[in-house]
Amino acid sequence: MKKIVPLCVAAALTLSACSSADEAADSVKDAASEAASTASSVASDAEKTANKDGESRTVDTELGEVEVPADVKSVVVLTGSRDLDIALSLELPVTGYPKAPEAFDLDSPLAAEIKQADEDGAETLYTAGDEEVDIDAIKKADPDLIIGAVQDVTPIHDELKEIAPVLPIGDFSTATWQDDLMLVASATGTEKEGGSLIADYEKRVGKLSDKYAKVLADNKFAPVSYDGEEFVINGTRLLSQMLQDLGAEPSKAFNEALEGVTGKYSVDEIGDELADVDALVALVNEKSVWQSLQSNAQFGKIPAVKNEAVVRSDEQTHEGAYYSAMHALDVIEELLEMLDADSK
Repeated sequence: MKKIVPLCVAAALTLSACSSADEAADSVKDAASEAASTASSVASDAEKTANKDGESRTVDTELGEVEVPADVKSVVVLTGSRDLDIALSLELPVTGYPKAPEAFDLDSPLAAEIKQADEDGAETLYTAGDEEVDIDAIKKADPDLIIGAVQDVTPIHDELKEIAPVLPIGDFSTATWQDDLMLVASATGTEKEGGSLIADYEKRVGKLSDKYAKVLADNKFAPVSYDGEEFVINGTRLLSQMLQDLGAEPSKAFNEALEGVTGKYSVDEIGDELADVDALVALVNEKSVWQSLQSNAQFGKIPAVKNEAVVRSDEQTHEGAYYSAMHALDVIEELLEMLDADSK
């Protein structure tokens, strides 16, 4: 059995932070067009292979070409974050996946879908991050296809290939969830479903950008993680991508993170470093840590905290695909509603 570290950093669109909702909508539209074009090309190549012999599709991945059975009847996911989200959103037959750690008191963005998968016969194979990957359990699941983050696949690629074809999804720093969704869709003949999911996401982003255009432009936003010791602002996580797509005005620290400089701050620094933040998404895993943070004097100095323009999420929204992105938009919409009510 080999050790795997769960993927907890979200993919980000390589877009500059927009200063208005109109710019955000244009950026999302351009990125979507490019992704759709790429996906169409990949899908076409895959379809040619499938039509040629009627038995498989071949797609290009970061680890080379992968030949996938035309009729996939059993899928195991390796990492349990973006890969699981993609498999469930494309309604692939997931039969095995890693269980999330039990440190979270907030529901998973995939809670309903995981429950349905369990009812359909899916089994948890190990605990993500807390246990070693159980190669024997994966063998026992007897999958037709294994999907996992490329960082996690690479160290055990040879062992996994002996079990089933392995489809590595892109590195979070180079691939968006939309790219990875369409890669898996192309490999499994679900391109139509994948395109529909992306269009659904874009439609909702457009509606929120229009409805809250003034709020998004007039306030400075930041997504901040806190583990009880250190505050972190990372520009590549899923919530960071959502805020960019919506055209939210970034705070100084958030803007630096979007430019590639991850912010790390102590409790004593946070009041000054986030002195311009009007709207805050606090990413805190444990309820007890969140409760203790409420009484912290430095945290209380942040304008967003003073004005109660704060919503809480956790690292389950660091990474993901369609379901996690829509959940992240739910979190942000709650914050936008607060700000909108205060402005009236």
